[in-house]
Amino acid sequence: MYFIEQRPTFSFFNELDRISKKNYKPSLLDILHTRVPTSGVVQFYFTMKGINFEVFDVGGQRSERRKWIHCFDNVNAVIYVAAISEYDQVLREDNKTVSLHFSISMIRNSLDSFKLV
Repeated sequence: MYFIEQRPTFSFFNELDRISKKNYKPSLLDILHTRVPTSGVVQFYFTMKGINFEVFDVGGQRSERRKWIHCFDNVNAVIYVAAISEYDQVLREDNKTVSLHFSISMIRNSLDSFKLV
């Protein structure tokens, strides 16, 4: 029996120097912790090259999306992560919309909302 320590996805920000090296090979723990589902809005902080960052990780499920607009107050950048591997997968919510197409649509909608804030 193995016990895997729970660590949130954002811990990889603290490992940027290690994982950005040309010869980086992910450890077993790196692989096991590459995705941690979020529920609600998770806020965290990290520092890189002396610059402090405040990050909001918002859940991607349909029920979580209405909470996103509240994260756009006083922001300087929005990073939207979409899985390119979803090009042939459909949404769980409707079982017909291609996930990657929906992600692109959500990026556009988020940017439009960002302009309104």
